[in-house]
Amino acid sequence: MKNKVLIVIFLLMASVSAWAEDTFVIDSLNLEFTVTDVDNKYVSVRASEIKPQGVLIIPSIVNNNGITYTVTGIGYHAFQFCNMTSVTIPNSVTRIGLGAFQNCTNLISVTIPESVTNIGDEAFSGCSGLTSITIPKSVTSIGIGAFKKCTSLTSLTIPNSATYFGEDAIEDCGGLQYNEYGNALYLGNSETPYLCLVKAKSTEISSCEIYSNCKFIYASAFSGCRDLKTITIPNSVRSIGKSVFNNCISLSTVTMGNSVESIGESAFSNCRGMKTITIPNSVKSIGGGAFANCRFLTSVTIPSSVTSIGNSAFEGCIDMTVVTIGNSVESIGESAFLGCSGLTTITIPNSVTSIGCGAFASCSGLTSITIPNSVTSISEGMFDNCSCLTSVEIPNSVISIGDGAFSGCCLTSVTIPKTVTSIGVSAFIDCSALSSVEIPNSVTSIGAFAFANCGSLDSVTIPNSVTSIGVGAFYNCFDLVIKCEAESQPSGWDSEWNMGNYPVVWGVATTITGTAANAVSIYTYGRSIVVENAAEEISVYDAMGRLVCRDATPCVRTEMQMNNPGLYIVKVGGVAKRVMVK
Repeated sequence: MKNKVLIVIFLLMASVSAWAEDTFVIDSLNLEFTVTDVDNKYVSVRASEIKPQGVLIIPSIVNNNGITYTVTGIGYHAFQFCNMTSVTIPNSVTRIGLGAFQNCTNLISVTIPESVTNIGDEAFSGCSGLTSITIPKSVTSIGIGAFKKCTSLTSLTIPNSATYFGEDAIEDCGGLQYNEYGNALYLGNSETPYLCLVKAKSTEISSCEIYSNCKFIYASAFSGCRDLKTITIPNSVRSIGKSVFNNCISLSTVTMGNSVESIGESAFSNCRGMKTITIPNSVKSIGGGAFANCRFLTSVTIPSSVTSIGNSAFEGCIDMTVVTIGNSVESIGESAFLGCSGLTTITIPNSVTSIGCGAFASCSGLTSITIPNSVTSISEGMFDNCSCLTSVEIPNSVISIGDGAFSGCCLTSVTIPKTVTSIGVSAFIDCSALSSVEIPNSVTSIGAFAFANCGSLDSVTIPNSVTSIGVGAFYNCFDLVIKCEAESQPSGWDSEWNMGNYPVVWGVATTITGTAANAVSIYTYGRSIVVENAAEEISVYDAMGRLVCRDATPCVRTEMQMNNPGLYIVKVGGVAKRVMVK
């Protein structure tokens, strides 16, 4: 045992020692280095506790304990809020991390070498003293907000190599000098003068040509151009930024090139003149609110290249009657089709695994929908207020039904699969046409007001598996008989779950099968014996075999009052069942 303890202590000491060597400080440089690749001896650099000031020259190699390391990266927030006036980055560095020089307000000049391929999000944001910067041809990615609020920046050279130009990368860079072509302003150099479309020259333009070697349409480029009617996006464009055509209320015709990979948030929101849109097969993602409130958009086909549909992507497209979702879509965002009241049916492909809250809420014209087996939960308010939805098949893959999932729907019956363990708060509230519901013995909890105001429900059986029922679960179900398979109210059930004192039958008898066309149910309710679905004569005998009562009339439900508690035998046709009246 002693040897084992010593081994554990040794291993702990060894691990602490190894960890301590991962990061080291060179005091003479006021810099801290972190090992990022042990085998190749690569490190990233950041400021030490003593922040560098004035001129900063980052070394390409450093030595620690006899080991030589190559500096290949500038760490996240490495020099944030430092007071350097200039920075020289060595040609060993390949990446500049997120917020690396954020809010270095005294920084005037930066030298970026040809080795750098990636400039992280907000890498130079808030560098209000920076006047010019040249990005080398090696750079392929410029992050979101990379130069945001560089208010003194008058010159920015972007290379043709850049395949990603993040949203808000040059927001609030009011000093930038743009090349002017036609009705739009472009940022670029002599080699690629139209690399990045920055913005429309005026919101009063009615037409604009986007040049064929433009790669990016920058955020809000045409936002508020109310007279713009048509636009052609060339094949060179890879991404359409956030709010690019937001509030272009006259825009009716959009032709997208086949190189567009992403449509940004609110890119075409409030384009009330748009009736049709063709999304090319190159598109992989549709951002949140991308086509929100395009109220006259009648149909849309989401190609198989798309993997995600953003939150509220088509919210408020009230005239949309047809939606085709490609079979590569994996996620449908929250409120994605909220308020698309013209939709009558929609098929969700098997590729979809996640559907956000309220995705189809207030689709008041929706009468049917196919939910694939790939979906594991019916999220909160997914079909809330779909007032024409009369039927839905919940697949066996679903394990939970969220709060308000089907509230206000016109469902007449619903079968909850045996995989479901919880029914959320108000899940079926206000489903006034709901007359039949089957709750399987996999369910352990029923949320508050889950079936409230379901006035057409006349009978529901709560399985023995249920241990928690929320307040008002069956509120305002006036004709309901609640059958509970438990012998008596289990501990953990909310004492106010019924809120109407409707008939509750505890220890409901199992169903028997006779010669009747339908299965016959026999159970007790207080001093009464209740028989349902009897197509043949009903006879009741006491424990001594004496006939107590007989009813020869076929019935949907017959209730027979017993004068005394005890054991009774009920015969329906040729089948007998013993019941105990308490």
